[in-house]
Amino acid sequence: MLQCLCVRTAGAESVPDPGRSAPKATKAADSVILPATMTDRSNRGIAAARLALGVNAVMVAVKVTTGLVGNSYALVADGVESSLDIFSSLIVWRGLSVASRDADEEYHFGYGKAESIAAAAVSILLLIAAVGISVEAVREIVTPHHVPEPYTLLVLVLVVAVKEGLFRR
Repeated sequence: MLQCLCVRTAGAESVPDPGRSAPKATKAADSVILPATMTDRSNRGIAAARLALGVNAVMVAVKVTTGLVGNSYALVADGVESSLDIFSSLIVWRGLSVASRDADEEYHFGYGKAESIAAAAVSILLLIAAVGISVEAVREIVTPHHVPEPYTLLVLVLVVAVKEGLFRR
């Protein structure tokens, strides 16, 4: 059965209606009924986005610095990809914040579609990054360069371990 969270403003009375799946205003958007799981999911998503933002900021600095010092262009490219993870986290965070807003007179069913718009924006951003990294990879294959330092492999292994830990969380 659908659990509902009743949100009241300006002292309006509202009664949860478990038989309806769409949010319902009882007095011209004075009171809105939202599924409790939507609020919980948004809060968990925002917390995960904050954690990812902090971890990825540290990983960008480590990857780019190690890649430049150790002649590992793959590590630099991974650092660029991690910087895009930061922007993605910010987009997702904002999308979840907007999606968790209560329904109002303009959007009677709420702002839930903001999650889908944020996901589309992240997809486009990652597609652009993939094209840019691919162009640079081809250029690096054609142009000879120094062999990467052995310690860059250790950094890559640590990065994979951190990413796996974030995924499992």
